[in-house]
Amino acid sequence: MSKILVVVSSHETWPEAGRQTGYWIGEVSHFVEIVEAAGHEVDIVSPLGGTPPMDPKSVKGPQALDGGYRAYLDNAALQKKLSQTLRPEEVVVGDYAA
Repeated sequence: MSKILVVVSSHETWPEAGRQTGYWIGEVSHFVEIVEAAGHEVDIVSPLGGTPPMDPKSVKGPQALDGGYRAYLDNAALQKKLSQTLRPEEVVVGDYAA
């Protein structure tokens, strides 16, 4: 089994748009779902580590209907990894295939 490192944003605001931002849950959950089904292990890193901000727009309205938010809600391991992301200095690059 190979390991894949997923990188998400720690950025909370988008000043030019005047709104909150963060990682897009559907992009993360769909990717993780596919690579885990293929037998890979996933770790998640963010610039600040810990719990990165999730873009609030990714969990409401038509965007949330693509199943990405449901895939997140149904995956307790992914929720835990997203609440405890690694910090860059904790990553050993050689441990990852991608």
